[in-house]
Amino acid sequence: SSEKGEEGRMLEMRHLKEKLDAGAEFIITQFFYDVNVFKDYVKRCRKAGINCPIIPGIMPIQSYSSLLKMTQFCGISVPSSVIARLE
Repeated sequence: SSEKGEEGRMLEMRHLKEKLDAGAEFIITQFFYDVNVFKDYVKRCRKAGINCPIIPGIMPIQSYSSLLKMTQFCGISVPSSVIARLE
């Protein structure tokens, strides 16, 4: 996420590479609702030399209120188009 800053993102990539070197065969991301966040994450992984499958994490939207609570708690961005459809 953008709150991590560049240093945090680099550290995250190092940790992922360590897990893959230890035998992990794929990555499952944190859930997201903005596909551009996922695409950016995959690009950063590939740039860091991480070439394993990256499976997008999903969490079905059960209600508008639960969506707001979970996204605020986890710091997940939701595109305004998604919010508008739910309001």
